[in-house]
Amino acid sequence: MTTAPCPVKTTTFFQLLENTPQLDGRDNRGKRHSLALVLTGLVAALCCGRDGNLSRLHRHMVNHFKSLLTATQLVDHKPISRAQLPLLLARVNGLCFAQLLFDWFNIVLDEEQKRWFSLDGKELRGSIQSGHTRGEVVVSAVTHQHGQVVAQTYYCGTKESERPAVATLIETQNLAHQKLTLDALHLIPTTLKLIHAAKGQYVVGLKPNQPHLYRSCTLTDLFSIADYERVDAQTKQHGRVEQRRYRSFKLTTSSLAARCREKSGVISEEVSYYVSNHLPANQAQADELFDAIRGSLEC
Repeated sequence: MTTAPCPVKTTTFFQLLENTPQLDGRDNRGKRHSLALVLTGLVAALCCGRDGNLSRLHRHMVNHFKSLLTATQLVDHKPISRAQLPLLLARVNGLCFAQLLFDWFNIVLDEEQKRWFSLDGKELRGSIQSGHTRGEVVVSAVTHQHGQVVAQTYYCGTKESERPAVATLIETQNLAHQKLTLDALHLIPTTLKLIHAAKGQYVVGLKPNQPHLYRSCTLTDLFSIADYERVDAQTKQHGRVEQRRYRSFKLTTSSLAARCREKSGVISEEVSYYVSNHLPANQAQADELFDAIRGSLEC
């Protein structure tokens, strides 16, 4: 993790938090503490060298609470209790808060500190009305590592498209700076530029409906030597023997996933292409992309 020189600020960190309503996941009923005030005090405690122990952080927040009220020009506020602090923090939009911190302090995540997320939409069972082919759809951002859902949004399949829903989810939940896998539906400039501009990474599926790019990848695969290649061991699951082979090419920055299936003596092969904005410089980085493709298929 690195930091760059911070530009001149036109607002305060406290005001930034106050003006970010999506940061607060609490119910509006019964709110007793200002989330912006608590988080500002918490960040100040961390900046003062506290080691991250919640009790020590809380003690610093209480001891300097009057100074914080003076700096923020607030009155009639009381410090949050030690028992309430973790409950409030559990309702904070962590991804949003992290992005605000990174932007404010000009923190740049190292590549290994970013996480892989898969974004995909699923039709809600029972939501398709008579005479329609589509219903309500939930779009989820899921971590590859644990399969945990970190963000969701919804759209009506009869009236809306998944593309703007995914783009909005990436933007509002501050996922653009992370590592994202998407299906071929989202191989469009607006979504990919959003991720690339935030210095995130993407791996997105490629299908024949993108004929020029698909043809280029096919020819490269057939007539070029791969920069990096990996063949996974055979696995037996779902009644078939499966083996995956991956190849990476610099020219098109694409990776190929081929799956051989065996069931009742029948062998079939499926070829898939993926496009990424990340150019691997060694086998380890290529393996990370290969694992991301595998992870996106399992999410």
